[in-house]
Amino acid sequence: QAIPFLAACGALTDADFSGLHAWFADYLRWLVEPQDSGPRLAALARDRQDHHGTSWLLQASAYSLLTAPENGAPKSEDKSMAELRHRFKTVTLRAQISAEGKFPHELTSGTPYRDSLFNLDMIAAICSLLSTRFESMWEYQLEDGPGMRGAIAYHFPFIADRAKWPFRAD
Repeated sequence: QAIPFLAACGALTDADFSGLHAWFADYLRWLVEPQDSGPRLAALARDRQDHHGTSWLLQASAYSLLTAPENGAPKSEDKSMAELRHRFKTVTLRAQISAEGKFPHELTSGTPYRDSLFNLDMIAAICSLLSTRFESMWEYQLEDGPGMRGAIAYHFPFIADRAKWPFRAD
């Protein structure tokens, strides 16, 4: 997220910016494009229903936003960003957030409090990156409840007072 700001203030040369842009574009291709060689680490992470899947989506969102072509439209409205928004709404919310706002797959980890807050933080970053002037991922909620609003409401009391955490301490 800092790269465009560094380029705009002159901290990066045009060559530096081009090099970084190319590196992140290559890395994004590695993250999202299928390979003929079988399951890849990126695809395995993408398909997890915990913070590993969230991390994949956060990286893909940030690198897509950075490398989206300059075509006059806001970068947030690029086709790859639309695909990631669709994944967030149809896969991530369903797989990771319960109707109450819990992250069930984080609760079975060895560090459920840390992993839940880590996941909440990454999903918040995803909401910021994927929201557009027309659609807010912060507000999006599935009909049966899962959404960012519910996740924040569920976790807020435990952020305010960790002693209230009802699951195994970590």
